[in-house]
Amino acid sequence: KRISYAASFATSKLREGTENFVKTKLANFDAISVRESSGIKLLEKIGYSGALVCDPVFLIDAEIWKDHFVNDNLEEKYLLVYDFDNGKAFQELALRISKTLGLKIYSLFNIGYSDLNFHNCGPDTFVSLIGNATCVLSNSFHATAFSLILKKNVFVAKREDGLNQRMQDLLMQIGLSNRLIDKDVSDSILKEQIDYENVSLLLEEKKKQSRTWLNNNL
Repeated sequence: KRISYAASFATSKLREGTENFVKTKLANFDAISVRESSGIKLLEKIGYSGALVCDPVFLIDAEIWKDHFVNDNLEEKYLLVYDFDNGKAFQELALRISKTLGLKIYSLFNIGYSDLNFHNCGPDTFVSLIGNATCVLSNSFHATAFSLILKKNVFVAKREDGLNQRMQDLLMQIGLSNRLIDKDVSDSILKEQIDYENVSLLLEEKKKQSRTWLNNNL
């Protein structure tokens, strides 16, 4: 059997000239699932149906991530930033959030404006830094996903290359579209804490549906 689980197109439309290539390759699959609603629409455009499932990192209980990866040895309150673009707009957002919330800045890349950098760290440090953060600002799908798993106050900066579709779809599915921000975001949004009661219920339902799809197609 050949199936896809939580595949991602990472875009809302296929690049011109690639439709036939994608359509031909997908013919080899017995079942297709994707992680974004935009991916379902892309599949339909080329004649395929697919299921919407959550990213596999969500299928592991949060307590397992915490017990195995989150170390409570960072006592300082900080904003964790994870910036793929290394852009000016992201920097301005990070500095504004840091000032508004009174937080130091920790970064997963070497950047000039952070208080502490964790360049080339491993996945254990990555998850631990998210788990100990007071707030997370990222333009990374998995930094966003782990922030939600570990119930962090998270913001997603709109990417300058436009590759926001994965994060946008995820946030929309759980009622957090207002966490996708740019320089025009209001201070009231920056000070607003996420109410995880409803978010967690929606995520649990998506996890249940995803496990069922996976079991049915294995």
